[in-house]
Amino acid sequence: MAYAALHDAVRKSLAALLQIQGLRATTTGGHLAVQYAARAQFGASMGAILRPVDRIRTTRHESEYPTSSTWIDEDSVRDDLPAATAVVDAAQRALHHLSPFIL
Repeated sequence: MAYAALHDAVRKSLAALLQIQGLRATTTGGHLAVQYAARAQFGASMGAILRPVDRIRTTRHESEYPTSSTWIDEDSVRDDLPAATAVVDAAQRALHHLSPFIL
């Protein structure tokens, strides 16, 4: 559950960045659509920060749909928390810059 929350924070931060530009991912493509659109829109300025997003998404997928070889423990969450925090923080800074009315 903790890893899913970590992923949700990343996904929702990226979705907010897209939304402020008038873009919204639909159910077609789901989480991948948000990831690809964010990379297309912000890859030049956020490239290094966005690098771990796909790994976070696939690890979350493994946690939700485990196989016999799936192993995600608290260390997995702790290892990816700094990367997720970097995405959330960058999105927050960008949102504040793009719209001064956002808290």
